[in-house]
Amino acid sequence: MRPYTTPDTFIGVIDIGKENTWTQLDGTKIDSSFTNTFDLNNNQPNGGKSQNCIVMDMEPHHYFRPDKTQDKSCFSSFKTTAMICYADKKEFCYVWMSVNDGKLREHCYWLTTKPRSSSRWNFIDALSRCTAEGGTLAPAIDEMQLAFIRETLTGIFQSPNATCTGVWMGSNTIRGYTWNWNNDPNFLSIPLGNLTPEKCLRLKKDTLDAAYISCNSDLSDVRGAVCFRNATGQILTTPTTTTPTTTTQTHPPTTSTTSTTTTTTLPTTTTTSATTTPPTTSEVPSVLNLTYLEQVKVALTVDPKETSAFKATLNCAEDNRFVSKCMGYTGVAVISGIFVTILFLDVKLLISCR
Repeated sequence: MRPYTTPDTFIGVIDIGKENTWTQLDGTKIDSSFTNTFDLNNNQPNGGKSQNCIVMDMEPHHYFRPDKTQDKSCFSSFKTTAMICYADKKEFCYVWMSVNDGKLREHCYWLTTKPRSSSRWNFIDALSRCTAEGGTLAPAIDEMQLAFIRETLTGIFQSPNATCTGVWMGSNTIRGYTWNWNNDPNFLSIPLGNLTPEKCLRLKKDTLDAAYISCNSDLSDVRGAVCFRNATGQILTTPTTTTPTTTTQTHPPTTSTTSTTTTTTLPTTTTTSATTTPPTTSEVPSVLNLTYLEQVKVALTVDPKETSAFKATLNCAEDNRFVSKCMGYTGVAVISGIFVTILFLDVKLLISCR
């Protein structure tokens, strides 16, 4: 991950509170397996109370190993310009049903930007960045979804100290027609122009207008990208208007993430609580909230013991299939006919014997 010739690199591990008790900067205790990274062959860590910060050894080095760590002073007696940082990424989750294909989707989006160490920022660079952060470039599916992304970006760019920038998205014409990198359909009507060279979707700085430009473009006003992942786990939410509501969602333990979920509902003249009876089939809106979705899932749940496959494993079980009934009736008729024939012959024999 570090560039070649990187010097010793600070990471957020210290033992300032108690010697040899290594914690994160906020005091959170680190798993004991972290000690496996110490360069024990060089008697590390060995600085005692004068060296309370952990660094990854420089690379390359004739003495220390770049995949090992050691302790160094946290203060001016040891200086380096290298450090590994992380940032909390805030996700914005959206649940909607596209009117174009009737499919319910649950996406979580976040904004990523060009690293300072990168010399360029084209479509492939943005895709690689999103992949490294655990997702891929966000698809462009329909007007509802694109409106949500624009609204979210507008809110981000209006935050203090934020810098407005154009962003890449995952829709492109690399195959000769519009498709999304994650294979979701694209129902947007955005002028494509000449398909040569291949075009990729960019939201313009300031206006966030969507347009297809060359995938190799490295524009000074396009320094961001919208990444996404499919939502996982149960999103706890209630019916809302288009105003975002903060919700709780499960994330991998190594990721510090804040999620905001927006569930779009059709405008109504009355306010409906989360406990309201679900709408009938004719009243189901084109965009569903997750409360109703969970109720649909329950309604569609099938008891395995009610399936034909399970009933077939039983010695005696009712089988209401038409073919099964016909076979049963035929069997009864054949057996009854045999008994009637035998009875008729016996009676005839008795009469002849007299």
